[in-house]
Amino acid sequence: MKYPYEKYINLLFLKGDNDTNIAGKIRSLKLIPPNSKELINKRDALMSSLPEGASDYLTTEKYNLEKFFKEVETNGDIKPFLDMPLIMSRKRYDAWEDAFLLMVDIDARIIIQTLSLFGYTNAEILQNLKDRLGMEVSDKALKLFYDFFWDLKGLTRLELYHYIATCSIQKHRELLTDAYHKKAARVKWHMTGVNLLTLEGVLEDVLNTAFEKYKKCSDGEDTAANDARTISWANMAVTAAEKLKANAAASNEDTASAIQFELDQLRQDDVFKEEDLKGQVL
Repeated sequence: MKYPYEKYINLLFLKGDNDTNIAGKIRSLKLIPPNSKELINKRDALMSSLPEGASDYLTTEKYNLEKFFKEVETNGDIKPFLDMPLIMSRKRYDAWEDAFLLMVDIDARIIIQTLSLFGYTNAEILQNLKDRLGMEVSDKALKLFYDFFWDLKGLTRLELYHYIATCSIQKHRELLTDAYHKKAARVKWHMTGVNLLTLEGVLEDVLNTAFEKYKKCSDGEDTAANDARTISWANMAVTAAEKLKANAAASNEDTASAIQFELDQLRQDDVFKEEDLKGQVL
């Protein structure tokens, strides 16, 4: 199984992280880590691809990244390791810091992933980041993001769908699924604010999301807070269902906008909180 963040995994291998640390760092980014067997196989595949003698500089006794990269460049293929020497040096690398920020900032991450998967150009994505989040991102930072965290070139469609299906953030899973299936109206609505949806389409989205959230909360802990959220999602689902049924009589967009605003407020439990980052991820 391949993942969009294969190069990031290889970067952690070269840093000398063990499999437990690698899995922890990947989880801290709200990603699904490869299982233990997969990590062993990926590490073995990386080492077997190196020119003879290069792996010696990754051992505890002779660990020397400068000599390692020099050996690879001289006697092997340096392309899979481009940018790694600078990233792993002690010098500040602004483009890499920005690329990593794009990964940690889940709002920026999902904009790039969804729009690129749908087929937007890099220029359009950079403009969207600027317009929606006020982020000035360089072409180099975006390229590093693609190379290390969102490299789809080597993935099969099944592997890509597996990544989407296992995405831990429900809203992201929905957006990526829409982009995967090239649902233009929904992608443009969620990503650019351009509403090409009908009122019926908006209400269906609200109904499906609210009902899924209701089911999740109803299976949760028996606490007052969770009970309140369960009731809120149930009310939202019922309201959307009633509005959908009465769609023929509701011909304006204000109804859909009001419901969507309330839905977004309830979705705040999906926001990536700072305390969710357990320790360093690189």
